Amino acid sequence: MAINAQELAWFVANYTAVTGKAVQRFVCPITLRDDENAELSNGHVLNAALHTASRKTVIQRKDVDGYFGRTIEPLLIDLLNLPMTTPQELLRRVRNWQLTTPQGEQVELFFSDRRAQQRFQQAGVFDGNRNLVATPFLREPKLIPSDIQPMRVSGSTFIPDGVIEGCLLKSAYLALFQRLGYSFVFNPLSNEVRVALAKFYQDGAPPAEARGYFQAFNGCWSVANTGEAIPDTLEDGTVLVHTTGENTSESFQFAISCLFRINGKLISVALPPCLSPTPSSEALDRYKAYLGDQTISQQTHLVQLAAVDSN
Repeated sequence: MAINAQELAWFVANYTAVTGKAVQRFVCPITLRDDENAELSNGHVLNAALHTASRKTVIQRKDVDGYFGRTIEPLLIDLLNLPMTTPQELLRRVRNWQLTTPQGEQVELFFSDRRAQQRFQQAGVFDGNRNLVATPFLREPKLIPSDIQPMRVSGSTFIPDGVIEGCLLKSAYLALFQRLGYSFVFNPLSNEVRVALAKFYQDGAPPAEARGYFQAFNGCWSVANTGEAIPDTLEDGTVLVHTTGENTSESFQFAISCLFRINGKLISVALPPCLSPTPSSEALDRYKAYLGDQTISQQTHLVQLAAVDSN
């Protein structure tokens, strides 16, 4: 899909208005690189592979967006799409399948071709409608005839620490960039998130090392059941602003949460208080405390951010 020329022109003009500097092509909101020959894309703020989520896009560098899309985002997609996954898809994606025998013994299951039939016993896995969905093999021991009865099959998967945080921080960061432009990018408190995202990309880090880049944001997201009553940041710009204590002259913002409706759930992602007119270390300290305990005393306010005229 071709880049929206009007949107690109708006971001170029906005960068110059905020920084006073000229732009060659497009300044990446994550790396701050501006390469004349950089390939751009209409990158989805939320990965398009999610079953049900906003399909909003924002201009991004193709190499940056693609790196996250190849490394950590597939792991989050599998997790969030899990409730809508068919048994066949689940068997393909999940590893470490086990069968529990009537005696309570755990037997490892694995998949192979017909040659394994010569050495290993084969079991049938059925869905709730008694439809055969898979025929894995048992490692050891073999089941005896008296054991041939319905048994429980379970599997597990592993998502490295920091992967979920990295994916959701990127989506929230881009959602606010789309709404606020470069004034958001160059806010000192937004920089905390930008630096983590940029370093992960620039280091070429694999998913297994995500924790080292995003552990400071552990606790930034939460999930709740919701209908359509709660707005979505990508649809109308609604965010949740967190302030301290009571509504007094001494209260201050300490976090701003983007709200994403994904597969029937509401996922909120808290960023530092980048809407605050006076960024402070006190606000950042409070934000970090909130990540450790989301039940701390606070006031929350739904605020609708005005849309920038970039389209």
